[in-house]
Amino acid sequence: MSTNTSQSVAVHVSGDDHSDALSIVFLHGMGASSWMWKAQIESLSKDFHCIVVDLPGHGESADMRCHTFKEMGPLIAEVIRGKAHEGKAHMVGLSLGGFVTLHMLADFPELIHSAVVSGVVTKPMANRWLLPPMAKLITLMMYQDWMLNRMIGLLGLPAEDVEWGAPLMRKDIQRLAPATAERNYQELMSFDLDNLFHGRDIEARLLAVAGEKEAAPIVNGLTGFHSLQPASNRSVFKAPNAHHGWNIEFPQLFNDMLWAWVENKPVPRELIAVD
Repeated sequence: MSTNTSQSVAVHVSGDDHSDALSIVFLHGMGASSWMWKAQIESLSKDFHCIVVDLPGHGESADMRCHTFKEMGPLIAEVIRGKAHEGKAHMVGLSLGGFVTLHMLADFPELIHSAVVSGVVTKPMANRWLLPPMAKLITLMMYQDWMLNRMIGLLGLPAEDVEWGAPLMRKDIQRLAPATAERNYQELMSFDLDNLFHGRDIEARLLAVAGEKEAAPIVNGLTGFHSLQPASNRSVFKAPNAHHGWNIEFPQLFNDMLWAWVENKPVPRELIAVD
């Protein structure tokens, strides 16, 4: 795996570097970084050209100033133009990375073959006035040991991966600036899918998915993706018995889903369709 930067964003590239290999860009969740895609890169880099980004304020991009989801778009667009084969990529985003991926679909559709987003909400929190204090409270808690342990537990790390994964998660949280965390939390709690696309058609295929055991606003919000048109360009599923970080919890299912989606084949039958 090679590492370098584009516009100060850390970029890790691995896998099939032949020009005919499809490129996949991976965007991680809040408080994590490129390490969370370890199981995906180990599996998919055998067939694809994998590009993993540390988003602003996270991982090796921790020193970058705080960016909105929309402001991150041009940075990812530059990565795709400079690193992806033929300047176009499939995108995979979980949680924070999912919101950024959706903004990319809206603002840079010409750069995207298809997209997979997992663990995002589609409607803003009902009591908007609560957003700033809620974001501040969650930010204050996330640096506490008990919350760190809970966040690590929700990743569903297999026993053999806890020894290396837990310290990396702790390190990423501890170098995440509170201002970045608070701003990201405010944005995700106020995110509105319909407002983002303003009734425009989505040009690339979109797979929206969530773990069956995720928070209710995420699971219930999956139906919001049905408002996107055309219907032929989007699919919506739940992963059975899965939590937020199910790419780590159930890596084989996640990898099989990605491989099928990128190759434009049916996703695994284990996934539960959301009507």
